[in-house]
Amino acid sequence: MKLKRRRAVEVPPNIKSFIDCVTATPLENVESPLKDFVWEFGKGDFHHWLDLFNHFDSFFESYIKPRKDLQLEDDFLEVDPPFPREAVVQILRVSRLILENCTNRHFYSLFEQHLSSLLASTDADIVEGSLETLRAFVNKSVGKSSIRSASLTSKLFAFSQGWGGKEGGLGLIACSLPSGCDPIATEIGSTLHFEFYRGADKSDKSQSIDNCHRLEIIHLPSIISCKENDLEILEKLVKDYSVPPSLRFSLLTRLRFARAFDSLAYRRQYTCIRLSAFIILVQASHDPESLALFLNNEPEFIDELLSLLSYEDEIPEKIRRLGILSLVALCQDRSHQPTVLSSVTSGGHRGILPSLMQKAVDSIINGSTKWSTEFAEELLSLVSMLVSSTPGSLALQEAGFIPTILPLLKDTDTHHLHLVSTAVHVIEGFLDYHNPSSALFRDLGGLDDTIARLKIEVSQVDIGSKKSEEPQSMSKVCLRQICSLFILKR
Repeated sequence: MKLKRRRAVEVPPNIKSFIDCVTATPLENVESPLKDFVWEFGKGDFHHWLDLFNHFDSFFESYIKPRKDLQLEDDFLEVDPPFPREAVVQILRVSRLILENCTNRHFYSLFEQHLSSLLASTDADIVEGSLETLRAFVNKSVGKSSIRSASLTSKLFAFSQGWGGKEGGLGLIACSLPSGCDPIATEIGSTLHFEFYRGADKSDKSQSIDNCHRLEIIHLPSIISCKENDLEILEKLVKDYSVPPSLRFSLLTRLRFARAFDSLAYRRQYTCIRLSAFIILVQASHDPESLALFLNNEPEFIDELLSLLSYEDEIPEKIRRLGILSLVALCQDRSHQPTVLSSVTSGGHRGILPSLMQKAVDSIINGSTKWSTEFAEELLSLVSMLVSSTPGSLALQEAGFIPTILPLLKDTDTHHLHLVSTAVHVIEGFLDYHNPSSALFRDLGGLDDTIARLKIEVSQVDIGSKKSEEPQSMSKVCLRQICSLFILKR
């Protein structure tokens, strides 16, 4: 079933030209017109791109859905055509770019099914790209997306577990550092260990009464030394231990993590995969039991997410950014926000956010490349979530965020408009929920800076209107935020 437009939409000529170019290309060569795609379309409207997503759906129906190696049912090692890796990589990349720039995106079941199937790939790049595209689909600042598939939720939960928890020496930080794991933890991390009851799959009618509910334990140390590929190992285990179809994805996931452990690069990639899956699980799953089970099994996980942020040089920014987004996702659920707030303001974590914010803002203001704009935006998003309640604002009132953030009001780089808008939103949060912050804001010249920035934004809109140009979407958002701040504290 293809996506249909709910309303009449006139597709802009440049978008229509690109889509026509892609749809005119045979499906087997679909990657060719996608390779050079970059976003240069201003404010995005998802309805403009429906024909392209329908075309992608046709590709998945023809080249992905029939593959036995992604279904993990019986005879999954039967010969499939070569996997269209480059085409899938490009489709995922282009889809993600479009979704990230369209605020009115919405999830639909067919794309959910295709992305869910790709999570069974033994190519880590395909798995990571699929999860990043899923994140773009479900990421909403307002409301909550919904994953309809219980199977997809189960897969996300399997990825979220990683190699284990901090207590076993296999926490987020240990697995992300070059020499973070001791020899015992390294041995455990590279061992495939999987336990299940034969009677766990009720759909399997072939089991005898004697075999029903019998505990099976698969334990294979140093799994990386096996010469067979992942699917060949999986097939042998399925036959030897009679692993039911419902548990094969979980077994394959444990196998992939164990095989990746000995390589730092792969270990870090699978850490990114783990965090991406966790973010989606929190943001879009309607199964609170899975999340509760995960947090009960790893009570130190939130503390680890915070500690992760302080490893500025030892751990890649990509992992630390995913750590921030994990905390943001948890804060969007009011039931978990107090736990995150407690961790942020307790003990050794108390100074992490203010220190990082100061460094990130200084880096951006001074034009340094050590801290990316995206990192600063995500850090501000976390603070914004925390100060959106009276307890959060009170808890962070002494952290010095307002003096740190105020210089961003003077940042007129057009590439930083979203950053400035988020900074203004954070300041509003402090002023809304904590009256003493108003006096500090005025004393630091915040009102004067707001007035000056308001004049700049109005003049930009003025110039655009005289040239008969539509103001940039982000510029209008920034203008609204600054107007709101000015009205609040004039």
